[in-house]
Amino acid sequence: MSNYLTLGNVAKWGGRGLVGLVGAVTVGAVVSVGVKGLYKNLKPLRTVVDGAGDFLNGIGKGISNIGKSFSNSPKAIKGVFG
Repeated sequence: MSNYLTLGNVAKWGGRGLVGLVGAVTVGAVVSVGVKGLYKNLKPLRTVVDGAGDFLNGIGKGISNIGKSFSNSPKAIKGVFG
């Protein structure tokens, strides 16, 4: 009878889901505070993270430049042919 959709079963599984959600949020907050503390106080980690950010920004700028070249292609063709 425990497989049936009853108010008791819904409440039981809903409560478990809520406890899991609250636990996940709490663990995430603790990890975030810890990582922020490490980033702030550990220069080698800060260097690695900043370097990764610069690398990703460079990729984004490259993609943006490709998009700009496609959007300006009619102007470029017009300049070549008069």
